Amino acid sequence: MCHPMSDVHNLFQDEDLYHGSQITRAESMALIMSHSLRYHSSKEATEGLLKLLQAHLPKGVQMPDTKYLFFKYFSHCSTQSTLHYCCPKCTSYIGTLSSSNDTVKCNECKTLHKSANLAKAGSFFVMLDIKKQLHELLEQPELHFNLTSRNVSLDVSSITQSKAYNELPMSDYDISITWHTDGVSLFHSSTYAIWPLELEVNELPHRKGSYATVLH
Repeated sequence: MCHPMSDVHNLFQDEDLYHGSQITRAESMALIMSHSLRYHSSKEATEGLLKLLQAHLPKGVQMPDTKYLFFKYFSHCSTQSTLHYCCPKCTSYIGTLSSSNDTVKCNECKTLHKSANLAKAGSFFVMLDIKKQLHELLEQPELHFNLTSRNVSLDVSSITQSKAYNELPMSDYDISITWHTDGVSLFHSSTYAIWPLELEVNELPHRKGSYATVLH
């Protein structure tokens, strides 16, 4: 059994899931959430999946094994995830649907779809509120007081020390962000993958910036 977590905030420190892992902790959490949304899993079913995964992880890996800790990870932004659907035939954006039984017509190819079938086909993406996440992160004193100063340095160890960064028209109250993403396949031979869009606040030291990784 993996090491139990007494502090849910440990989950926010994004790093490799374990030594040699192909994915980070945040990507693993996003994959699990994507799986639960795709198959309309109940919280109890999601907890069962978490416990199953725990049994396959190396000892000491910090991952939630209860539905409380898992959904606590995503509730830190005080907003629920929104499911957006796309047409599997022409890849056009369809929008959000209120029920798994909803039927919708694609505006481009005029194909009729049921939201449940779109979810099973993986023709969707999950969206979290970035503005709320950033607002809540920057309200945390331990992060607010770690914002770095903007000084040009020949020894550039941070983007905030670069000449190009310091030429940006930014005030003392502005922050900048870096977007990054990487496709994660469920299996080597799988055609189904997740592409989590993540951002980090450049003005936070790297370790704090990883702690404050925001999911989109």
